Amino acid sequence: MARNANVSVSAGAWTQLTADDAIYITLQNLHANQTIYIKGATSASAPTDLEGAIKVGPGEGFENATLAELFRGLTSPVRVYAFTYYEAVPVAVSHD
Repeated sequence: MARNANVSVSAGAWTQLTADDAIYITLQNLHANQTIYIKGATSASAPTDLEGAIKVGPGEGFENATLAELFRGLTSPVRVYAFTYYEAVPVAVSHD
């Protein structure tokens, strides 16, 4: 299922940004001063740590990036999760 929405990433927990399996993703951290960390996954199972996560600062993001390009160390990544430490962060997400 495609998604084109803002997703609230709760502090202290991994939040799935993708609504289902995806190939391409556009995302932007909409918070004025909080950083998020994104991590790819090969299934709907949430990550358990930050190892290999990509830091996305306030206002930063990716446009039409393939999950395979973002997470080259994974074989066939299909889901994207985000984590933040201090407070909820809105993230604009659009994917196929």
